[in-house]
Amino acid sequence: MDDQDYTHELMRSGQVSGCISTRATPFQGGECHYLGTMRYLCLATPAFRDRYFAQGTTHTALAQAPTIRFSNKDDLHPQFLDKAAGYRGAFPHFTLPTPQGFVELTRLGLAYSLLPEQMVDDDLQTGRLVDLFSGQFTDLPLYWHHWRVESPIAQILTEALTAYCSHHLRQ
Repeated sequence: MDDQDYTHELMRSGQVSGCISTRATPFQGGECHYLGTMRYLCLATPAFRDRYFAQGTTHTALAQAPTIRFSNKDDLHPQFLDKAAGYRGAFPHFTLPTPQGFVELTRLGLAYSLLPEQMVDDDLQTGRLVDLFSGQFTDLPLYWHHWRVESPIAQILTEALTAYCSHHLRQ
């Protein structure tokens, strides 16, 4: 598991036979399939919002409120803050390389984070989580890369993955 902007390096180096990436261009000797777009929303619990963002998503609040990053390679959060609030400064953060961990820490009110909308629909509907930047989001197009010559099991995986994503990601 790695940041989606870096998984292609694992494939190119031969460590994996396929990967999900944000890169649309296939590798030499490889194939690339568009899976869909994953939308990320910037979410927190109402109590977290009230504690850190009582005056709104100001630059001062963004510099103090803890958030979560997948890894030190993860640029999604700083890019979102720049786009949504014009904020380019430092911010306190946890590093946690698991999407489910992001959701759980956010639900516990320990941080705010960018979460895939598919993982938190119920949380948003019930008010358990709130959108800190209503109407603003980040869409990441995702692609499945694999080598052209692959085993029957790898072909089945490619078919299953593309079918699943065609129904569960934005197309």
